[in-house]
Amino acid sequence: MQTLQSLFNSQSKHQERMMKEMQNQTPNQSKSRFTEEVLLDIFTYHKPEPEHLPKYEAIRNAALEFAKVLVANTPASADQTFAIRLLRESVMTANASIATGGKY
Repeated sequence: MQTLQSLFNSQSKHQERMMKEMQNQTPNQSKSRFTEEVLLDIFTYHKPEPEHLPKYEAIRNAALEFAKVLVANTPASADQTFAIRLLRESVMTANASIATGGKY
């Protein structure tokens, strides 16, 4: 479960950083950090490096266990489906973080 907790802590830190960035911008600030180069890198396929494979597997395994907890302890509903989808998105975002070296 430590891996799952680390995953959630990392996501929380990312959200806090993004909120601070948003708060530091003025309403008329037009310069985006998403330059063409950054966008190209974000939307480029990043082939998994062999040394990253155990990290991807650890994240998937932890998410699978948490998904089982969600399904076992929540009623079948739109909220349950949404919780599973958010968990899936968290895994995908964590994997993207690994693939891009944590640049975003």
